[in-house]
Amino acid sequence: MAQMPLPMQGSMAAVKMDTNNVAYDEKGNELHYYQYMKLVGSGEYTLRGSGGALPGTPGVKLMVVKMPAEQMAQMYEMVKAMITIKAGPLREGDIMDVKPMMKALKNETLDRKAVLLIFWGVNCPPCTSVFGNLNELFKEINDPELVTIAISNDYKSDAAEQLKKTPLNATYLLNDASRISGAYGMDGYPVYVLADKDHNVKFAVRGGSPIVLPALKKTIKEVLSK
Repeated sequence: MAQMPLPMQGSMAAVKMDTNNVAYDEKGNELHYYQYMKLVGSGEYTLRGSGGALPGTPGVKLMVVKMPAEQMAQMYEMVKAMITIKAGPLREGDIMDVKPMMKALKNETLDRKAVLLIFWGVNCPPCTSVFGNLNELFKEINDPELVTIAISNDYKSDAAEQLKKTPLNATYLLNDASRISGAYGMDGYPVYVLADKDHNVKFAVRGGSPIVLPALKKTIKEVLSK
């Protein structure tokens, strides 16, 4: 499974996801990939080029800049149409069919549970770089009515090795799961799909843009409040 291009907004569109990249905070401190992507993954920061230049321009420093929550929300609404899944069985507004996962989950029930699917890959830095942010989100929400299922096509041993470096506190970790991914029509990652307690899909977004997690957090809270 090939990593999907990241649908990013505005100034981030030209940034290549190279783990050898470095960026600088507003105090001039050097940050390596997983350091600055943790900040970006929090939904509170974005990436810009120094001096107002386009990120990725030769000789231009990559800067990590804090952005107000209201502006992040506005940017999400602007690009939502480009990153929302519009085809296949996991479209927003459709009913999530949980049957493809039930063989792997065995006797577990998802009845009357909100379900979050996270499609990721070992060789997808934008996927794993936000695992820490996701863990913080799960800890904050801490609701037994939310079931999180992380789905990877990688072999169990490869996924386990990666998860030692970047742990993910998902309820279920389904590896070597190409059958499940195929049933859902997923051919890339990262992808986040959230269904409410009646399994109506409320959020179905692909890509690692920094605006995704705040929108996902907001939708999870809305779903669990009902």
